[in-house]
Amino acid sequence: VFQVGAGLAIYTIGSKVVPAVQLTLLSMTEVILGPFWVWLFLSEEPSSKALQGGSLVIGTLLLHSLHQWRQNRLKAI
Repeated sequence: VFQVGAGLAIYTIGSKVVPAVQLTLLSMTEVILGPFWVWLFLSEEPSSKALQGGSLVIGTLLLHSLHQWRQNRLKAI
C-alpha cells in the first residue's frame, strides 16, 4: 500500500504540473534503476545489454532536461 500507493499518488499529483513527456521519461528511470539496486544490495551484476539500454534512456533523459532548461532560459531573456 505505501510503496506503490504513495508513489502513484505522488505521480498523479505531479502529472498536473509536469509535461507528459517528462513524466514518461522519469517513469522509465524506475525500470533502469531496478537492476542497479539489485547490483548494489545483492551483488548481482547486470548484463552489458541492460547497461547499454539503461545508459541510452538516462542519456535521453539528461539531453531532454538540458534542452528544456535551455529553452526556458532563452524565454526568460
